[in-house]
Amino acid sequence: MAGTLMNLAALKQMFFGECDDYLASANEQLDALDTGGDRAEALNGLFRAVHSIKGGGGAFGIEDLTEFAHIFETFMDTLRKGSRDLNEQNYGRLTLGFDMLAQLVGAARGEGAVELDWRGFLGELRALGGTPGEAPDPFAPTPEQETPPEEGDEPAPEYRRYRLRINPAPHMFEAGADPLLLLRNIAELGAVTTTINLDRLPSLAEMDIETPYFCWTVDLETTNDEAALQDILDYVDDVATVEVATVEEEGEPAPEATPQPAKPTGGRAVAPPPAPKPELTPTKTAALGKPETPPAAPAKEDRRVPTVRVDVPKLERLGNMVGELVIAQAVLHRQASEIPETERPGLFRAIKDMSQYIRDLQDIALAVRAQPLKVAFSRLIPVSRELERSTGKKIRLAMAGDDTEIDKTVVDRLAEPLTHLLRNSVDHGIESKETRLNRGKPPEGTIVLSARQLGSQVFVAIEDDGGGINREAVLRKAIQRGMIEPDASLSDGEIDNLIFQPGFSTTEQVTEVSWRGVGMDVVRQTITDLGGQLVVESTPGEGCRFTLVLPLSLAIVDVLVAEVGRQRYLLPIGNIIESVQPHPGQLVDVPGRGRFLHLRGGMLPIIALSEEFNVPGAITDATKGILVIAELRRGLVAALQVDDVLGQEPVVVKSLERNYRKVPGIAAATILGDGRAALIVDYSSLSPTAAPRRRRLERVARGDLTP
Repeated sequence: MAGTLMNLAALKQMFFGECDDYLASANEQLDALDTGGDRAEALNGLFRAVHSIKGGGGAFGIEDLTEFAHIFETFMDTLRKGSRDLNEQNYGRLTLGFDMLAQLVGAARGEGAVELDWRGFLGELRALGGTPGEAPDPFAPTPEQETPPEEGDEPAPEYRRYRLRINPAPHMFEAGADPLLLLRNIAELGAVTTTINLDRLPSLAEMDIETPYFCWTVDLETTNDEAALQDILDYVDDVATVEVATVEEEGEPAPEATPQPAKPTGGRAVAPPPAPKPELTPTKTAALGKPETPPAAPAKEDRRVPTVRVDVPKLERLGNMVGELVIAQAVLHRQASEIPETERPGLFRAIKDMSQYIRDLQDIALAVRAQPLKVAFSRLIPVSRELERSTGKKIRLAMAGDDTEIDKTVVDRLAEPLTHLLRNSVDHGIESKETRLNRGKPPEGTIVLSARQLGSQVFVAIEDDGGGINREAVLRKAIQRGMIEPDASLSDGEIDNLIFQPGFSTTEQVTEVSWRGVGMDVVRQTITDLGGQLVVESTPGEGCRFTLVLPLSLAIVDVLVAEVGRQRYLLPIGNIIESVQPHPGQLVDVPGRGRFLHLRGGMLPIIALSEEFNVPGAITDATKGILVIAELRRGLVAALQVDDVLGQEPVVVKSLERNYRKVPGIAAATILGDGRAALIVDYSSLSPTAAPRRRRLERVARGDLTP
């Protein structure tokens, strides 16, 4: 029993994972409707999402979710069939309904109560359907089909008879689908006789509770057309093989009014059909065997990519083990380098092969953990709709680069900071419609969410075309709270960064959107915990841009091992452009700004890591060392001065902050192949100034960085 309960719990979690996928897809379809996409395709996709969630909710006994989805899909069915116009009001009902559906899924998962009035919304939908009670069923027979025709009425509707062979795929339960729901939906089209085939049922000892073994033969008599049947079958297209044929095509007599009982080999009769009607014209043909023989092959080519859902802890363990392999391989390679290769050629060939295998394994492990940022971005679509309703502002949320992939842990933890940033952009950035028109802007505010990869870092930006940060208000509030002295002289960048102080807010009144100064400090702390950095840029009257600089992977990274004095610093290779050893004529000293490298007609600032990290005994003459050219962040390329470059190798990233504390300029630490600890440089925090060490300490004293 315990094993069964555990399996059911796992299946339920799998269902919730499927719900997340359905809701993410629905957000895309809603956006396609809003931007003039294919109306029919989008509505069908939305309907399928709700229908699938309803089926899973019913299978697990989630009554509120099932009730809502059932009535909501009835309303959606009127839209996709064209009996109700998709005007602005009904589009609003669509978006609100999906927001409620997402909250109901979250409540069923245990993530909190539903905040929106979904029962009132259902009452509105019932009223629209013309029935104050139960919503009409889109698959139910029409009144004309249920009422016997009287003499003088129109001719009786034409009956169609089909035979369906349903063969569930082995992964049907794993995908969260329920074959019984399929049978019920088919039965709603008319009279059915269902026979179960048990030929595939194994012995009890060999049975797997998560594998479907039954097959069904369904004789259906209906007045609905083939399209209604196909609408139902579309939902199981990837989890079952269904073959359809008319009874007449097989040369078999039509079903009798009282069918014979099924054979004792496992069949049972259900819902006998009425008396046979006139012969029908064949509509769809499929090669069928005998009722007792399961179908041998799918009726069409299966183009799905097989997928498996894996718990995150298992992925983390895999990543850790691959990391340990990388360290062990580095140690072995270093030990072998002390032996002449000619003495043990076989050993060196084996080490070379092993290195390649570990590299391939490392790439696979990273790819398995990677997810497109689309997963995080799509969660903001319902948030933007909620903000439109609560603020009355019209917002257009645009996305770019959402196919950029990053570590799953980062994707999962981005939801909260991105939500806070979006709320901030809408409440503090986007002006009211009247203000925007007075400033010569379109009445609709635009917020652009974008992502791009640069080397071993991913840059996620959220940018609005609002009024920008009100620096006067920020400065005034900071002085009132005693955060700075009244006569303090701060740069624009320093004023902008005050909004990240805990509890800071320029909003005088607490609203649904503007909370009590809780949010922006959480955003910065979350990004810092992920080993990233948050940068804010604002132009008064034009807008504001927040950029999240995030590591591509939290596990393994390729680095260049650089020597500075007696220390070793690791430079992530993804951002490195080249390395040079300059001659005296390439070095230019600019008073007050430091030293620059003249390279191919351009001037690059030089950052000496020995000065940045106060390393004694390092080479001070740049012509006797190495300059590593790297892009530190967007639009800033600099030359990092080191004593020497010792080589390239993959290293396992270990959090320095978790095990020690946050160190400015350092992203993480690792263990090299010789057992020595080394620090991984954080490019985004390096500053090409004349006195980087002194100014960095001044920033620490002001509280901008944790020492």
